[in-house]
Amino acid sequence: MARPFGRRSPRTCCGLRCRRYCHLWRLITALGTLEDPRAIAALETFTTLAADRPEKTAADKALVQLRTARKPGEDLKGLRTEVLDLQKSNRELKKDLEMLKKRIEAK
Repeated sequence: MARPFGRRSPRTCCGLRCRRYCHLWRLITALGTLEDPRAIAALETFTTLAADRPEKTAADKALVQLRTARKPGEDLKGLRTEVLDLQKSNRELKKDLEMLKKRIEAK
């Protein structure tokens, strides 16, 4: 029996059923790797799929990766305190240098 025009047999790509699912799986994995918190809403739509679907497992892994990633606000907060500490120590060193210059000039 001949196949209808345009129909293909299911292909296997990376252990998945067809290319579409393979690309979708790669996309979901990439969203987790990027660690962009805006991707959480998009990934949560895939968590409602059946448990045997590879997209669901990839989405679950990506969500875990996103939720455990450090938030940019925490990094900025630490960086800001470090810069302020460096500025303070720089001011103190300048004062000490000025005092030493005055002592040398006085002699």
